[in-house]
Amino acid sequence: MTVPKQKQRESLVVLLYSLDFHDEASEEELLEVAGEQLKLPTRTLTDSLSQAKKIRAMREELDDKLASVVVSYETHRIGMMERNILRLGLYELLYDEEIPPKVAIAEALRLSKKFATPATTRFVNALLDHIYQESLGRPVSDDALKKSIDELTETQAEVEKVIELERDTPPTD
Repeated sequence: MTVPKQKQRESLVVLLYSLDFHDEASEEELLEVAGEQLKLPTRTLTDSLSQAKKIRAMREELDDKLASVVVSYETHRIGMMERNILRLGLYELLYDEEIPPKVAIAEALRLSKKFATPATTRFVNALLDHIYQESLGRPVSDDALKKSIDELTETQAEVEKVIELERDTPPTD
């Protein structure tokens, strides 16, 4: 059975996240957990894990590229899932010659819609578009990126307030 490329990307993002979260997990453990969650063939998951390791090996380079663009935002504040979506998008955008840049960006947006928030989706779009335009030597405006960073910061602040309220509210029985 052939698995659609979109499903394969989803498994790739989940495995990238899992590698970040469970740094010392064995391949067997990662494949078992991913297989239970994603219900994909072992071959697909094995291929995705191989690709995830390739991207993970470039993690520092990809993160440095992110940091060079988002100078007004602390990249460590980007959630683990979002960071891995960005890493995959950047990898496909800059290093995977088989994937057209606009497809790489569109897929990163689809993944962020599925696994993250609307503010994150706008951030991913602005960031990857900025890097893409820059790679073409086109002049780029920081306005869209700054706006998406502001929205992401506001969303994070709202989430933090909700978490704090929940923490302060005694449970009701």
